[in-house]
Amino acid sequence: NPIDKKLTLKETNMRNELRELIDNLKLQWLDVQKAKRGWFGNVVSRFSLAVPFFLRAIDELMKFVAKFQMEGVAKKALVMEALNELYDTVVAPLFPFWIVPWKSTLKELILDVMVSSFIDFLVSRLRENKPV
Repeated sequence: NPIDKKLTLKETNMRNELRELIDNLKLQWLDVQKAKRGWFGNVVSRFSLAVPFFLRAIDELMKFVAKFQMEGVAKKALVMEALNELYDTVVAPLFPFWIVPWKSTLKELILDVMVSSFIDFLVSRLRENKPV
C-alpha cells in the first residue's frame, strides 16, 4: 500500500531528524562542559551546568515533536525516549560512585516521575495558553 510506504518514510525521516537532534545535544553538552573546566569542577558546579542544560533539552525536544501530526502520547514517548539517552550522557555521569547501587532507581525517579510530570505540566499550561 503506497500510504503505508509514505508513513514509513515519514517516520524514518522523523527518526533521522530526532537522531540528529540528540547527537547535536550531546555535542552541545561536551561544549558546555569544556567551558566550565578547571580546579572547581566539582559535583555542585557540574550539576549547576547539567540541570539547565537538561531543561533546555526538554524544551528543544518538545518543540521538535510538536511539528509532527501524531497523538500527544506518541509525542511524549518520543521525547522520553530521547531524554532517556540524554540522561545517560548528561546526568548519570555526575553521580558519585557510592550512588551506583541506586542508579537505576534514581533514573526512574528523575525521568519517569519528575521529568514526565514536568512535561505534563508544560503541555497543560500551553493548552490553557498560560505562560510557564
